Amino acid sequence: PVNLTENTSWVAPAGEDVRFGSTVDGGYNMRVDTSGTKTFSAVVGGTSAVGSLITSGGGRTVLNANVDTLGLQWYGDALALGGNMTLTSSLGDIVFESTVDGAQSLNVNAGGSTRIVGNVGATSALSSLSVGGVTVLGANVYTMGSQSYGGTVVLAGNAALSSLGGGNITFGSAIQDSGPIPRYDLGLSTTGRVQFDGDVNARNLSVQAGQFLGRSMTLSGNLSISTAQAIVQAGPYSVNGTSSFSAANAGSITLTNAGNHFGGTVSFNSAFPNTGRLLCHRFHDRFPYVPSDPALRDRRCYEAYNIQVQGIVRRLQSSRVSKLVIGISGGLDLTHTLIV
Repeated sequence: PVNLTENTSWVAPAGEDVRFGSTVDGGYNMRVDTSGTKTFSAVVGGTSAVGSLITSGGGRTVLNANVDTLGLQWYGDALALGGNMTLTSSLGDIVFESTVDGAQSLNVNAGGSTRIVGNVGATSALSSLSVGGVTVLGANVYTMGSQSYGGTVVLAGNAALSSLGGGNITFGSAIQDSGPIPRYDLGLSTTGRVQFDGDVNARNLSVQAGQFLGRSMTLSGNLSISTAQAIVQAGPYSVNGTSSFSAANAGSITLTNAGNHFGGTVSFNSAFPNTGRLLCHRFHDRFPYVPSDPALRDRRCYEAYNIQVQGIVRRLQSSRVSKLVIGISGGLDLTHTLIV
């Protein structure tokens, strides 16, 4: 076992490996720097959380057990998972600067944010991924099972999230772009469920899923949703570009939110029934030119009244008559003229 009594760095020359065969504890910072392999065979911070853990040097890091730190965990080189594990930072960030691979389950809980800079599971898909708190996402993630993001997801680059084995991909909070103007795309692919429990703000969004449960969306680019079930809104869609909706297995597509805004072409692809009647539903106001909102109706009437008044004034000025004669027959038009 290693018990840290001060901030400690391990630097191995000429690409040699550094291996921790047992536990590492102590409330101090540790850094391991080598172009070889850095292996942690047992729990880090299990008895007494380590201050921070940084791995660097351009080699790779192999984790075979859980890591618990008070502050930063920064994995600067390729990370290989040797078992199901949980990475916890009570107060700091957990940063994956390079790739993460291994057919294992990974749970990440950061008091700061979890930053995914390199692709996850691109060479060897993870079994599952669960991230609590804020996620700064700038790369692709591949799992065989579920992906769960509990806090806000901030897009820092184009990202594609895929569950190759049909697991659910769920977001417990909002998805937002890192800039004031959306610059990044998000793609989601699974035969399971894609679920948004918060609003989405991005450039382009593409969803291919067995089931889709969404909230409101604001996209500066395009939207594409393809599911095996019905598509039903739970919030308004504001899309500046093109929108495409596809529902297989005779699934319905219902877009009735009053706040919808589609700036480009909207296309539909659904298994329409080949028997019976296909009815297109559209709401028509009983009085289409008379708003139902009292305030808006009063404003419209005031505007129409003033238009008529100004029309009569201009007519009298142009005709240069000295007397005005109005004949009243009792009809609505002449009575309205008298009022004006």
